[in-house]
Amino acid sequence: MYAYVDRDDRHHPASLQLLEEHPGPLLVPVLVITEVTHLLGWRLGVEAEVRFLGDLAAGNLLGCRQPHRRAGGRR
Repeated sequence: MYAYVDRDDRHHPASLQLLEEHPGPLLVPVLVITEVTHLLGWRLGVEAEVRFLGDLAAGNLLGCRQPHRRAGGRR
């Protein structure tokens, strides 16, 4: 997720290709969205952070909650 925004990241071309060729919205855990937003703001600045959140708001990425595990390892 971070790499598709950061053009200098070595994984940028592959992550951009994945997102461009993916047939539908990509489900992304909310915790991942939070971490990516933090890293973008810290490393690249607020414009990159806003661009990422704009993709999220446009429906290109869909946030999803991770299922919680119950005691004993069951969901």
